[in-house]
Amino acid sequence: MIDPSQPYTQVIEEAEQQGRAVPTVKALHAVGDDRIRCFTPTVAANGSNPGVRAVLRDHQADGLGSTRLLADETGAVTDKTTFEAFGEIDAAASQQTSDNSFPYTGEQLDPNTGLVYPRTRYMNPANGRFTQHDAFAGLGGAIP
Repeated sequence: MIDPSQPYTQVIEEAEQQGRAVPTVKALHAVGDDRIRCFTPTVAANGSNPGVRAVLRDHQADGLGSTRLLADETGAVTDKTTFEAFGEIDAAASQQTSDNSFPYTGEQLDPNTGLVYPRTRYMNPANGRFTQHDAFAGLGGAIP
């Protein structure tokens, strides 16, 4: 679900679906100028799945909007994320215990492809290249 009242749309709810089952809420997001907080609801235990308790995480972003820290309800830092030049997560320098779908520049990371979606096209964070040309040709003519 997106919030159309922002200058640019923001994801405020993530859902996931298994087969034809009813979609379930994966996460709820509070958004201001940047992503502020994420609530992940409880997942009930089921068979071999032990379940997951509800979690609330506060996002702490840098000047680019990238989530650098996630903190729990007490303010204790639970996740630290360090990025390479184009948004690839530096696993050796990062400590990640939570699922964060919006790491680099606060834009959505596609978990299936590993690509970042900065509003109009996908970008590969390993090399900083977009997967397609920009649809906007510019104002006033051809690009030299």
